[in-house]
Amino acid sequence: MKIALDPYMLRDRPFGEVCRIAADIGYDSIELSPRPDFIPFFTHPRADRAKVAEFRTALQETGLELASILPLYRWSSPDEDERVAAVGYWKRAIQLAVDVGCPVMNSEFNGRPEQAARSEAQLWKSLDELLPIFEREGIRLNLEAHPDDFIERNTDAVDLVRGIDSALVGYVFCTPHTFYLGDDVSPRSTSPTSSTTGRRRATATSSTRRARQPASTSTSTSPRARWTSRPVSRRSGRSVSTGS
Repeated sequence: MKIALDPYMLRDRPFGEVCRIAADIGYDSIELSPRPDFIPFFTHPRADRAKVAEFRTALQETGLELASILPLYRWSSPDEDERVAAVGYWKRAIQLAVDVGCPVMNSEFNGRPEQAARSEAQLWKSLDELLPIFEREGIRLNLEAHPDDFIERNTDAVDLVRGIDSALVGYVFCTPHTFYLGDDVSPRSTSPTSSTTGRRRATATSSTRRARQPASTSTSTSPRARWTSRPVSRRSGRSVSTGS
């Protein structure tokens, strides 16, 4: 069992303080969502070697595991300049995941719903360039359908992820968006190693920590929290937490 905290509400605090708070209230893992001094929303990562070292030290001193990193980029933008820039941001974010020893990255499809066909074509162009990097580094990528992205429905998103046909790419099922995801809201596995992940709004308090769940289940609680059930990781031989 893994319980992961998304410390987005603590994003203005140093990593040492963030990790101490997470550990003190009983979490054993965190998911790093966008924060201005590391991987911001939609722009190039800001972290340097010193910031990476600070984060690694904070994790080691508190005994926390970094379960996943959540970057958000316009890699499906109908605007080609935005897409190209986003691919560059992704490359740096992947390198940062390697540097801090994180095996999972969660993200969204992005793009524009009113230009869905163009956005999907842009996504495939980005994936052609990025998938070999994910596969070379052994980092898992999980994608979720999200309101106002070019793909907003559960079934359509699962089918697209299945079409990517990579053992390292899975689908994120977001429970707060169930009202938006369509009538077929049952999370469906996309490959033997894929994950199904949902998010629920919760408050990170001691009452939510270390809830009893099956051994293959991971839970993340925060203002943007997720539950996860997935097979054992092929890389590490153990269950890992995922999530956006």
